[in-house]
Amino acid sequence: LVEALDPTIILCADTYGNDLLGGRPLAEVAQDLTDLVERLAATGAQVFLSNIPRPTLLPGSGADPGGDVLSAEYIIALDLEAAKYDNVHVIDLATVVEEVALNGLEVGESTWCLSEYGEVLTRDGLHLSEVG
Repeated sequence: LVEALDPTIILCADTYGNDLLGGRPLAEVAQDLTDLVERLAATGAQVFLSNIPRPTLLPGSGADPGGDVLSAEYIIALDLEAAKYDNVHVIDLATVVEEVALNGLEVGESTWCLSEYGEVLTRDGLHLSEVG
């Protein structure tokens, strides 16, 4: 699959977010994450994986505060896995989304919001739009 493409750069902006929102146990996700990061690192490409924001910041998630704890634990697991490899890097999407939720996103002379049907998220209120 990805190995056959002989990539030089790999970017993934939503690794296991839907699994965690769907209630998949972190222990299962963590094992899959270990396997995924190992495979991606073995390609020799520069690998960029984003962490995930607190679900309660995303209007379409329907998440309870327990999901925020789960996402925090996932971020730690991702950071630990990435630290094992020189070519695997974590993009801190969680902090960026937190800042946009608090302050909006300045685009030209406008401030765009993270609300449902806002400009930063798609209409599902869960995924980032092209702008986001």
